[in-house]
Amino acid sequence: MLSIEPFVSKRKVGDFDCGYPTLNNYIQTLALKSTRKGYGRTYLATDETGRVVGYYALATGTVQVGDVPDAESLMPTDVPVVRLGRLAVRADCQRRGYGTQLLIHACKQTLNVADLVGVAFLEVHTLYEEARNFYVKYGFIPFLDDRMHMFLSIEAIRRLVVD
Repeated sequence: MLSIEPFVSKRKVGDFDCGYPTLNNYIQTLALKSTRKGYGRTYLATDETGRVVGYYALATGTVQVGDVPDAESLMPTDVPVVRLGRLAVRADCQRRGYGTQLLIHACKQTLNVADLVGVAFLEVHTLYEEARNFYVKYGFIPFLDDRMHMFLSIEAIRRLVVD
């Protein structure tokens, strides 16, 4: 069973390796700085031994309504979103469902934000085709600007976390 908590203080993450240097660098050198500056929040997943096996990062942002498929004409020009900036699982822990658990946790956090202030989507810019395929499996839809830029509506998130 995973424990998922905010990354707010020094934890041993220097040996984290998901197989992608960009994602490793973020958790090892940038995540705490981002939290301290208020740019976003990173959540760590730890196993029963306390080892960090994965993480994800959330921030807020906006997307242009013109990039949204089937956008309603009455939508504002900029649509508020929660941005899933990163999601990674240690290479030696992949294919165990940890990524799914992290995504579901991120979706629940997104619903909390949506209920407090209102956002339309959970947005993600995938860096790798494998990641894109992961998100498609959970119903993410590409924006019109880039097939690697994807979203999941709040309504779809509610269905996902209830099922």
